[in-house]
This record gives sequence, structure tokens and C-alpha cells, in this order.
Amino acid sequence: MRRCAGRLRIEVRDTGPGFSLESALASRASPRGGRGLRNVRDRLQGYFGERAEMTCDRIGDMTSVALSLPFLTEVPEAVH
Repeated sequence: MRRCAGRLRIEVRDTGPGFSLESALASRASPRGGRGLRNVRDRLQGYFGERAEMTCDRIGDMTSVALSLPFLTEVPEAVH
């Protein structure tokens, strides 16, 4: 986790079985993907709109999911 230029970046990496490269690439281009990734993407959209980003990558045996959010001092209200 790090803060840079008014944004907070959180990255999780795992060398477990993860998901396929095709799933990682599909999750970049569209809301497709597993239910968990879809839920995270929906929540980010509800709180931050287009200001939040989520990327998923599979490189070799490493799966990486990264979130980039606006760094805020107050919790935003969810948009419904």
C-alpha cells in the first residue's frame, strides 16, 4: 500500500493457483470475471465512480490485483 499524488494504491500478490490469464485479461476490459471481483468493482464504482481503478494480472505463477483510489480524509457516501 502506498500513497502517491493524491491517490492510494493497494496491491495484493499471490503465488497460489489464482486464475487464468484469460480471466485476468477479461477482468481488465469488462466487468466480467468472478463474483468476488465483480462485487469489488461494483463497490468501487458506487463509492468513487470513475475515480477508482482495479487491475488484475497473471504473470507466470503470480496473480496480482491492484486498486488505485482517490486518497480521501473522509469516507464518501455510497451512490445508489
